[in-house]
Amino acid sequence: MCTASISVTNKRQIGRRPTEQRFSSQTCPRFRRASNPYSRDNTSAATNVANHLRLLSFFLKIMNQSGRFFFLFLLISTLLVGCRTVSIPPGSLQTHTENSPLTPSAETFVSNATQTPSATPRPTVTATKLPETTTPPPTLTPSPTTTPTATFTPTATPIPYADCMLDSHCTPTPATPVERLQTTDNILLLGTDRREGWDNWRTDTIMLVIIDWGSKQAAIVSFPRDTYLYHPKLGKHRINSFDYLGETHQYQGGGFQVMKELFDYNFGVPVQHVIRVHRSAFTEIIDALGGVDVTLDCDLWELSPKDAGGYKVLYLPAGVHHLDGDNALKFATYRYRTSDWGRARRQQAVLAAVKKESAQLGLLTKAPQLWSIVKNNVSTDLGFADVLHYATFGLNTDMRNIHSHVLSNRELKAVTLPSSAYVLLQEEEAIHDVLENIFLYVPINVQDTHPNGCPPPPDWADSYLQQDSLTPEPQTP
Repeated sequence: MCTASISVTNKRQIGRRPTEQRFSSQTCPRFRRASNPYSRDNTSAATNVANHLRLLSFFLKIMNQSGRFFFLFLLISTLLVGCRTVSIPPGSLQTHTENSPLTPSAETFVSNATQTPSATPRPTVTATKLPETTTPPPTLTPSPTTTPTATFTPTATPIPYADCMLDSHCTPTPATPVERLQTTDNILLLGTDRREGWDNWRTDTIMLVIIDWGSKQAAIVSFPRDTYLYHPKLGKHRINSFDYLGETHQYQGGGFQVMKELFDYNFGVPVQHVIRVHRSAFTEIIDALGGVDVTLDCDLWELSPKDAGGYKVLYLPAGVHHLDGDNALKFATYRYRTSDWGRARRQQAVLAAVKKESAQLGLLTKAPQLWSIVKNNVSTDLGFADVLHYATFGLNTDMRNIHSHVLSNRELKAVTLPSSAYVLLQEEEAIHDVLENIFLYVPINVQDTHPNGCPPPPDWADSYLQQDSLTPEPQTP
């Protein structure tokens, strides 16, 4: 059901065409479908309503007071029953005069004709078009995002290597890998002081043999026996103790595996194979070759302790010396005057002499005798084919392409442990630099030389030389 608000301004007599009409935004469909005799536009609902109002005024003239109210009520009820609300855009229903358009007014007028009494006006109900406003969804106010605050994590100050090695509760970090030696064959050559009937031993000779197949070069680096190192499972010890510890502590892989892990952790060098030579095998191998020749550019004065007290003396004047197995062993092991570094240089000189002698004699001619020595006194994880492969490489490589170096006080620092033991600690960067550039060092045949001059003889040299004769094992001075 709909209501209609009708405002008519009739400045002349009712029944004539009104000069101004204003309608609310409702129309009756029943009037829109019927033929409208008063308007050309049959779709205009406002014109239909105006025509009916003219009829209403006519009936009011001929009816008495009571009859007019009853008929008006009946007619308005009839009109309202069939009406429905239709939304009409504002300004679409305007009646124009001949001269100018009329502006809609908000005022409501009733007929002021004086010819007949007018009905008591009733309140006009105006249907107000509410805007079809779509209520927007509530805007969600984003909660402030908490910006994570960087938590300060204190960085542990690295403990210097030397301080860490002296602290029993400190674990040193693994060494940086030596890039130059990641693609070479790296073999550890160990010489022990084990004698017949001994149950324990130390590796007094530790050499890292490096073979570069691509450049057809080799290198040898000697590590002093007092070098103090760390193993993740065996702790901190001198380097000459780890092979024995691995063999006697039932370590998986034995001493060979311990030594491989030791060099990887402390020096960044992967070791593929290990060769262990006992003391007795050294003299037998030299004698099987018929002895070796060594050349000295300075007099050698060296001492070694006697079992019963005092010292044994080894004196070799400058020049070429042919050494048998026994004297070659003294030459390679005595160290009380020239230190462990001097001994390591002489060991490399003996190794160069063995290579030279083997090349001259022909290794195959000595193979049966050497094999009987090796199988009882040499331990290795090399297969027989590997031994021949490396031996052939060594014999065919020029001495100038076999480089060598002995770690000394330039790469090692002497310290005293809390237990009062004397050890050598590595200078990490210095040793790393040596290993990265090992193929730039001097050839092995000039290792045991003195470019800065010969050392002075000992104070007791003259009295020793006045003795009647020199024996392979001279008396104590």
